[in-house]
Amino acid sequence: MISDLTVKVLNKEERKKIYKEHMKQDFPKNELRPLHMIETLIDKGNYYTYGVFQNESLVAYAYFWEEKEKEILLFDYFAVVAGLRSQGYGTEAMKVVLDICK
Repeated sequence: MISDLTVKVLNKEERKKIYKEHMKQDFPKNELRPLHMIETLIDKGNYYTYGVFQNESLVAYAYFWEEKEKEILLFDYFAVVAGLRSQGYGTEAMKVVLDICK
């Protein structure tokens, strides 16, 4: 049963770990921004990274890019951890992440 999902902003070390352990496998190389570019966008204040956790274990992650002048929020990356896919975590993770974006 999926319950007690929590969302938190990822710190630099968490982003680095997720990038190496998950994103490189979850997305084609030609669709994945380099990590240094993600960090630059974060430093500019228009990129946001969230982890979705259940009992301290990562179940999903979501990265957003914001175009403030046009009031656009782009869902840049979203994925459920490989071993948890097709079990409903994506639906539940999406709900809790979108609640934060409101």
